Amino acid sequence: MNDRLVLAKKEAALKWCELASNHNRENGGKPWTYTLIPHDAIAENMTLAGLVSQFETTANLPIT
Repeated sequence: MNDRLVLAKKEAALKWCELASNHNRENGGKPWTYTLIPHDAIAENMTLAGLVSQFETTANLPIT
């Protein structure tokens, strides 16, 4: 989770979500979110909603 490449991909994904959310807001769509889930956090008893609630990333980028 602290690998330089993983963090760079995370930043790119957050920027994509910001841009897509801005576009969607202007066109009646829904906002995008990003969740980076560590591979070792996934288990048979986990739900996607549970994983998202634990690991969803809030962008520090302003949505304009």
